Amino acid sequence: MKLKVIHRSLAVCALCLLPALPTLAQPASPAYQADNQHAGNGIPSPMYSQDDAANAREPGWQGLANVLKKLEPSVDTSIPETASQAASRLSNMIAQGQAARALQEIERRQNANDRITAPATDVQMLFLKGRALAALGRNEEAMTVYRGMTSSYPELAEPWNNMAALYLQAGLTDPAYEALKTALSINPRYGVALRNMGMVQLIQSRNAFAQAAQQGIPDASRQAQALGRIIEGK
Repeated sequence: MKLKVIHRSLAVCALCLLPALPTLAQPASPAYQADNQHAGNGIPSPMYSQDDAANAREPGWQGLANVLKKLEPSVDTSIPETASQAASRLSNMIAQGQAARALQEIERRQNANDRITAPATDVQMLFLKGRALAALGRNEEAMTVYRGMTSSYPELAEPWNNMAALYLQAGLTDPAYEALKTALSINPRYGVALRNMGMVQLIQSRNAFAQAAQQGIPDASRQAQALGRIIEGK
């Protein structure tokens, strides 16, 4: 009789455990999977979905899922770009023909920095503003920006070089030459300014040979033409 009671008790216990067996048999779902990454931030995503049928059968797992969801980084927590990264990106935009968009962002950044001045950032944005204006054909405005920089930051050679480039576009070789002389006095190893100086001197030489040809100097015309081909890259 006692054995029957024991067997019956064991059977009841077994029946009580049956509903839990499917749950116990399921492998534990990993809270995170290394191969599933949020775009751009490299942080693993929680592997769950509120519509998942398995989660609906496991109320406890859904509670954990809700907690994990609160730990997910939002799109607003991305690391902000540094000033140098922003300058590099804006420079690329100008080079790729997006000067108008770049100028809008530069001016927006300058307005945001009016109250808190960051000198290094200010210099970068000023220089990029000049480049953007020049790319848009607004040369007088670009020249104004560069002139202002030569006064505020006399240690910089770059504004002088870019002023020289604008002078050359206008056919003003003498002011271009003087601007490049100043740039090279600030930085004698400034490669771009050295190249531009060479170009200015070629133009001046061609002009001198052309004037000599007008005065009847033999062979001067041929030499002027030869220099012209060099200048034009032919």
